[in-house]
Amino acid sequence: MVNKRALPFFLLFTLGSFCSGQVIGDFENWNSIGEHIYQPELSNFWNVQNPEAGIPLEWGVFLKPGVTRTTDAYQDDYAIVLHNWYFYINEEIRYKSSIQAFPQTISGYYKFIRDEIMLDSIQGYGSVQVTNADGEVIGEVVMNFDTSSTYQYFEFEIPQLSDQAVDSVEVIFKNTEDMNFCENDACNLLYLDQISLNYATNTSTQSKDELSVYPNPATNLLFIDMPKGVQQSIEILDLQGRRIEVEKLGSNLDISYLKAGIYTIKLLSEDKLMTAKFIKL
Repeated sequence: MVNKRALPFFLLFTLGSFCSGQVIGDFENWNSIGEHIYQPELSNFWNVQNPEAGIPLEWGVFLKPGVTRTTDAYQDDYAIVLHNWYFYINEEIRYKSSIQAFPQTISGYYKFIRDEIMLDSIQGYGSVQVTNADGEVIGEVVMNFDTSSTYQYFEFEIPQLSDQAVDSVEVIFKNTEDMNFCENDACNLLYLDQISLNYATNTSTQSKDELSVYPNPATNLLFIDMPKGVQQSIEILDLQGRRIEVEKLGSNLDISYLKAGIYTIKLLSEDKLMTAKFIKL
């Protein structure tokens, strides 16, 4: 088995392909919601907002005491927090599903808050394995999450190790892989929200009717090669197809307010819908 550690995808991005996202973890729907055994410590010591015990739908749970639903979400109503419990036991969740195509990247938002008595090297952990029908690994990535008290965007490339047909994917998140002992019952909190598997959409060839934007990736300003006969509005959509902003049409767009990620621009030229994807750094 090859275990390949990856850099964040935005460092590896090359023009010619973009990704469409399948959300596998927005953590809005849960089973068995109830009072959390560590509610006082999570609320009072770790400042977790409205911690509740439960199991997120479509995800398997290693045990349960280290799984918490919180209203401190990056988007929508809820996020998940994984944390140590009973002083030292790590917690994990797993997602497994059949797939029809090879996922190019995994993305989402995270926070990682570690116990101050822990080593600086303590990190949150995740992994993705893509397998064929015989259960052999044909794609794999290991993810590590550094300490952050605010939500950070992440996107990791999933290296393809074989051109065999895909069968299934398994995603694992652990609050940490490290063996350690907490100052209290709970520690090393990994927050997760809006987890997506992203599939390639080929954009390497462009017809004269397609929209062209540059630079790509971009940080503050995005320039558009404007076709003739365009209506006076433009849409910006995120990976899940949600409309982020409707801008007045112009040859350049201020995108400094957008969070890091992949977006789609849609506009109408005469009777033709035109789109382009771009990466905001």
